Amino acid sequence: MNKNIRNIIIGVGVAVLLGFFFGLTESLTRVRWGMLSWWLPAFMGAFTYYILFNLSGTRKESKADTAVLADAMAFAAPTGQARVYVLRTGFAGKAAGMNVLLDGVPVAQLKSPRFTVVDMTPGAHEFRAHFSGGAGTQNRECSVKVDVAAGSITVLRISVELGMLKNQLLIAPVDLDSARAELKRATMVVAEKA
Repeated sequence: MNKNIRNIIIGVGVAVLLGFFFGLTESLTRVRWGMLSWWLPAFMGAFTYYILFNLSGTRKESKADTAVLADAMAFAAPTGQARVYVLRTGFAGKAAGMNVLLDGVPVAQLKSPRFTVVDMTPGAHEFRAHFSGGAGTQNRECSVKVDVAAGSITVLRISVELGMLKNQLLIAPVDLDSARAELKRATMVVAEKA
């Protein structure tokens, strides 16, 4: 079934159940809810649809096991490669999956607070981040170019800056020492492609 149709059915179901609840309480208690008896169910049904629409692009994440996490927390790049930590922080859009791409190839989808580790060849690379699903239409994507050397460690932080009409995604390098505590608190997601 199409996710959008499923979300509409769930939203209508929420509205019908709440409408039934208000009708039942009116008949049993003789309390008249007035406009609230149809307005609140309609609002909650629409709100449910809106939330599900925003989360429609979120995929199941693949969390790192203990050995992979221990390797990441050693903060050392493999021989001849560079290591980049991509960290997503912030509360805005926290449950919606944000797609992270390296040179146009998807590497992970991050909720907040989550991070992934990408080992890559030295040189110039581009990281892009954008939401998929309904949240994608409400947020501008972002990108950053990084030039990494063999043995280097780079931390990129992705956050959401709220806007009037559209939110702006921000991705920027941060100092490893200042990000170390955040990385230890965040959940690690395994990168799809090294």
